[in-house]
Amino acid sequence: MDPTNVGDGLLIDDKISHDRLNKVMEENMIKVDIADAITHSADISRVTALKAVDVILEEMTGALVKGSRIEIRGFGVFEKVVRKKSTGRDILKGKIIEVPAANTIKYKPGSNIVIATKK
Repeated sequence: MDPTNVGDGLLIDDKISHDRLNKVMEENMIKVDIADAITHSADISRVTALKAVDVILEEMTGALVKGSRIEIRGFGVFEKVVRKKSTGRDILKGKIIEVPAANTIKYKPGSNIVIATKK
């Protein structure tokens, strides 16, 4: 398959250049960048890597919706928690408003992430 340029130095191909992968690590990372990193390190096609990332994210979302706790050793823990109702202030109108209780996702970073981000 001939690589096709899709802008910003990305090529649609089975491989991504190592230089582009390093550049991605310095910027915001999106789902495609994760798949490209998998493609590069696992020597699999980009399509297969994208499917793998999609499956992982779908499974994690499904688990959180059911209320399950997701623990990835060294990376962190994700869990659904209920944020209590509270009062807030509408700064435009100066009124006190009631903020209803809501479900939210809590993330606690794992030890590897904590150590890596301290550098």
